[in-house]
Amino acid sequence: MNNSNEPCATKAERFQKSSLSLMDFNVEEAIKNLEMCLHVGKENISQKKTENCTVLTVSLGKMLLIDQLMEDIENILNLSILLATKSENGKCLECIAYSKPCVGDMIVVHLYSRLYGVMESFEVNVYDSIEKMYKDLKNRLDYQKDISCKFMEAENPMTVLRQFI
Repeated sequence: MNNSNEPCATKAERFQKSSLSLMDFNVEEAIKNLEMCLHVGKENISQKKTENCTVLTVSLGKMLLIDQLMEDIENILNLSILLATKSENGKCLECIAYSKPCVGDMIVVHLYSRLYGVMESFEVNVYDSIEKMYKDLKNRLDYQKDISCKFMEAENPMTVLRQFI
C-alpha cells in the first residue's frame, strides 16, 4: 500500500519500473492516496481526461463540512492551501490545495460548497506536466482577483512559484 509520506524518489523509481505512462501513474497514485485518506472505494471516484489534466470526481457518499475535509486532506496528503474564499453572503465556500509537484504527486484539490460549507463530492486535478499544473494554479489566482469574495487564506504567487523550481 502507498505511504503518503514516501519520498518522491521512491515514487520515481516505482514509476520507472512500471509500464504506465506518467499520467496513468500519477492518477493511480492519487486514487490510492484518496482511498487511504477518505476511506472511499474506487467505485466512488470517476475519471475524465481533459487537455491539461485528468479530473477525478470523488463522491463522498455522505455530507461533510468543507473545513474538516480540507484539514484531513491537507494533513494526510501534505498539501499546501492555494486559496480559501467565502462569498459575500457566506453561502458559498471554496478551497483549493496543491501538492509539491513530483512524480506521483502532481495534484490540485478543489473543494466547493454552495450550502454553507456542506459538500458531498469534490474534484482532484491530476497532472503529468509541472508546467500545466503551475499555469492552472496561476490562472486560478489571477481569476480570483476579479471576483467579489472574502479571502480567508491566499498563497503568495511567488511562494507557489518556488514549489515548482
